[in-house]
Amino acid sequence: MDIFSTVLDVCSEHLGISKEAIVSPTRKQDVVTARFMTMKFAKKYTTLSLASIGMKTGDRHYSTVINALKQFDDLYDTISAFKSAANTIERKLELALAKDLEYEFLSK
Repeated sequence: MDIFSTVLDVCSEHLGISKEAIVSPTRKQDVVTARFMTMKFAKKYTTLSLASIGMKTGDRHYSTVINALKQFDDLYDTISAFKSAANTIERKLELALAKDLEYEFLSK
């Protein structure tokens, strides 16, 4: 089970942004927002280092990940629609990860 892939899938699906776009170099606001969420939830739910998260989200430097985490927190605190989307994605992500763990446990 690759937790990062699950994070990317859930963020992509919920926000309607392709996985390819999230890891692309584009600076379109909707894609950047999806990338922020992907990085935040990758940090929360994986054991990946900031450098590894940066590599998996389009070969970005770890300092870019640090900035994305700060931007996520600022948006979460100030924009209710962002907060709502982030909370929904987090619930979907927790369900997806629980299903993955259950499948892994039952198949052993």
